[in-house]
Amino acid sequence: MTVEVHILEWDEAGEEHIAEHGLTVREVNQIAANPHLIVRNRKDRRAHYLMIGSTHGGQVVTVALQKTREAGTWRVATAYAATEAQQRVFKSEVR
Repeated sequence: MTVEVHILEWDEAGEEHIAEHGLTVREVNQIAANPHLIVRNRKDRRAHYLMIGSTHGGQVVTVALQKTREAGTWRVATAYAATEAQQRVFKSEVR
């Protein structure tokens, strides 16, 4: 299944959660606009997919995405600095 992200949907909880990880809505939106990789999340997680990409400043970030009723629209559950393993996957697949 190909997952396409056209719109990131935000709620207050998502914005607060990414702020706890030192990120802004603007930075997360950059991930969607820049080349990125989408991978299936572990089954026991609330977010169905992870989007891994880089900000305009080059920071590699992982964004946890939840399905919405609109095709191509995904709700941001959280975002955080990508783990070393996620960075390796991103760099080998996208760059």
